[in-house]
Amino acid sequence: MAAAIGFSQSDQTLTRTISDAMCGSKHMMTNVSLAQCVRECVKGGSDYDLISGDKVYMLKGIANSSIRLRARV
Repeated sequence: MAAAIGFSQSDQTLTRTISDAMCGSKHMMTNVSLAQCVRECVKGGSDYDLISGDKVYMLKGIANSSIRLRARV
């Protein structure tokens, strides 16, 4: 899954990957899509993560929510 990150007019819009804390960028379930792997891991108690290159940001408390992330790059 990918997330678009929106900023004010003078900032950039970047696309990053939503994952889960259990798998990070290397998903363990090989028989399902990456999105389904994330859903199953989160259903099992894992938190969502935002993957940006080699950095991982934990996203807590966003299940069944829409989010908009703002950050300075």
